[in-house]
Formats: sequence, structure tokens, C-alpha cells
Amino acid sequence: MNQFIEWLQQELDSRGWSYNELARRAGMTGANVSYVMSGKQRATFDFCAAIAKPLGETPEKLFRMAGLLADVPAMEEKSVRELYEVIRALSRENREQITRIAALLLREQRESSGRGGRSDSD
Repeated sequence: MNQFIEWLQQELDSRGWSYNELARRAGMTGANVSYVMSGKQRATFDFCAAIAKPLGETPEKLFRMAGLLADVPAMEEKSVRELYEVIRALSRENREQITRIAALLLREQRESSGRGGRSDSD
């Protein structure tokens, strides 16, 4: 949580924003931001989702930074993030098609390896 607060303070400093400015942009009170920044209150899903947009970040990234979601393993983080950004930019129809293709690849992998889904190269 301290890393999240430190990161958020750096973001505010680099933008020249006060707690009240972030709060205004996120649609909350300055007290909400102050409580989190002082450690009196933990960042919640609602807090992170609200500040994500004005900071230009995804809510998921802030959820992970605040310790609300488990971290993506380091070896997978870059490829998972890249895949997420690509899929997110696709139309709904194309996202559904990618999901079907991925499910087919996983089924083929499981059938060929007989081990339940992960290959030795993972």
C-alpha cells in the first residue's frame, strides 16, 4: 500500500495537482483522497476506479498497485499487458473471435500434452 501512495504522490507532483484537484477530477471529496494518502483509509476498488480515468490509467493497474488484486507474475506481465491492450482495442465481435481462437488453442494444447494446459515453454 505504501508503494501505491508513493506512486500516487509522484503522479500528483508531476502534474502539479493537489489532493483537491485529483478529487475534483475524480468526482469525490478532497477528504477521500487525503484519508488514503495519509494511510487512515485503505484505497478501495471505488477509489481506484474513480482516480484511474483522470490519471490516464486502467482501473486494473491501480487495483493491483493498491493490493486489491494479485500481481501478474513478472515473467507474464509484459505479454499479458500487451495482449490486454490489443484485445481492448478490438470490436466486441473481434474480441469474441479471439476468445474462441484462444479456447481452441488451449484445447489443442491440452490434448497434445495430456497435462492440463501449460507447456514446458510457459
